[in-house]
Amino acid sequence: MKNLDSINTVPDFILPNKESILNLRDLIVLQLSLFEKLLDKKGKVICLTKEQDKVEFEDIFQDFIYFGLIKSYKSLRASLLLAENFLQEDSQIILRTIYENYLVIKFVNKTPKEVFHFTYKSLGISLDLISHPVSKNGRLQKNKIINPNNGNVENFGLGMNKMAENLESKFEIELHKTFYPYLCEHTHLNMISSGNYRNEENDKYIFNSLAGYYNPFVYLGYLLTLFIDFLTAEIGVSNQNLAKKMFSQNKKLKKELVKFLSEYDKEKSIAGLVESMIERLKEEQKLKKPVPNTV
Repeated sequence: MKNLDSINTVPDFILPNKESILNLRDLIVLQLSLFEKLLDKKGKVICLTKEQDKVEFEDIFQDFIYFGLIKSYKSLRASLLLAENFLQEDSQIILRTIYENYLVIKFVNKTPKEVFHFTYKSLGISLDLISHPVSKNGRLQKNKIINPNNGNVENFGLGMNKMAENLESKFEIELHKTFYPYLCEHTHLNMISSGNYRNEENDKYIFNSLAGYYNPFVYLGYLLTLFIDFLTAEIGVSNQNLAKKMFSQNKKLKKELVKFLSEYDKEKSIAGLVESMIERLKEEQKLKKPVPNTV
């Protein structure tokens, strides 16, 4: 089958809401460029540039948060590229990774000591420096680890649902109940998502479709606003001029998202997803004063 052209070249009359989605896309691209400038200025690796005995907790914390932000930024770019070329399901598969990164970053920022779960403990298991205990029936207990320092058995593993419980916004918590399972359906070989790969007559599998082409743009834009809120309204980036630009751009992006979602066909959407997303976007955020030595 012939591959479809990009969103830029497909005629307007073929794509519903094309003008709105292009406006949204342009706002996303501009915000990503500001995000990139921030990461270029502040994305320095600290731990690997110091002697091991001189690495402090703040260094580990900073490196991990930046790793999460850099990884998320690159994935946002990839997701946008796929969405622009009508690979909407694949774009949303990447969005799951981005959303999981967001949950982890938020969780670690709120409970800093948990950074050791994603660094010391996870790396220790990967390098066979930390092991899982064996149960009485001889099975590895992968939800537990043996502390090499004292031999104690400790719990291991943090689920996404558990981390989502620590979100501050009640709308984010409510949205997680539908949004995350929805993204998982696209990631796994789940038959509930198979309709995305069938024609309108449901008698043939296809891989190039325009149906729901706008979904990844909306969800990508939403996730991007969450990251920018985290940077500008929660932790206070040290570059105030850049923070102001990102904060202002986020307001425009949110406004465009709310406008589109308010006209969204709610009968075809996931129950509660659109409403919770709109309410989260409408939550008032304030630009936080810059905090030294932060992202």
